[in-house]
Amino acid sequence: MEDPPSALGVLIDCNPRAWAGRPAELELLVEHLFVFLNAHQLLMASNQLLLIGFNGAEIACLWPRPNQSGKEAALEPAGPQALRAALVDGVAQLLESEATSASLLSGATSRALCRLQVRSSQR
Repeated sequence: MEDPPSALGVLIDCNPRAWAGRPAELELLVEHLFVFLNAHQLLMASNQLLLIGFNGAEIACLWPRPNQSGKEAALEPAGPQALRAALVDGVAQLLESEATSASLLSGATSRALCRLQVRSSQR
């Protein structure tokens, strides 16, 4: 019997204040995270990813990317090049914001849990 596909939700804190002065560590984190996310996809082609980045001012869904209408797309398997681009571009965009000591971790967690719940109820 085949295992059902699984969904993985990952939150990335992209607050510029937290990463100031440590660009090499951030670059290494992004590369390692990409390897981990890609490995999740390779375990089963139907596995799904949800990647949410946040800083002190906004929460952004990095994967799946929003569609042309601006609505968030359904969770879907990720191609390696598209996933890498979404991860690198999303983190870079969130790091461009003004540094703040605030954190939107609870909001990002809530958003991820809601998206995953919607996904599980659609099965």
